Amino acid sequence: MADAKPDLTARQRRRAREVAFLLLFQADQGPTEFDQVIAAEREETDLPADHYDWAAGLARGAWAARRTNDRLLDSLATGWAVARMGSAERSILRLAAYEIRERTDIPHGVSVNEAVELAKRYAEAEAPRFINGILGTLVREHGRREPAPEGDG
Repeated sequence: MADAKPDLTARQRRRAREVAFLLLFQADQGPTEFDQVIAAEREETDLPADHYDWAAGLARGAWAARRTNDRLLDSLATGWAVARMGSAERSILRLAAYEIRERTDIPHGVSVNEAVELAKRYAEAEAPRFINGILGTLVREHGRREPAPEGDG
């Protein structure tokens, strides 16, 4: 799906993607409905509305695709199941898998690089390398589209 994005700089997209990750992380923690997580964070965020909408769109897409992408990620994460991963790692992988498989407006390399950066900030020390390996395989074996030629997602 080609989702329109506001005209954001790379730094703004990075911050919006971080918010998308945090939304997924929060939703993964407990019984709160996903739409309630989105609404509650909308009240708290310092992002401009269009930036938040882009982040929420990423998070919604990743959340909706999580079961399908979790099965695929399970097959790529030798010796690991997504359900046994830490919530940060799982949320990062879900976001990146969604971007790689579904979003035509974000180049694959950007999705992988941003996931690794999120892992450096929020996950266990070995997570960036682990996530990079899984996502590299995902791009090679299951990327569903060519990345957008312009911009950097």
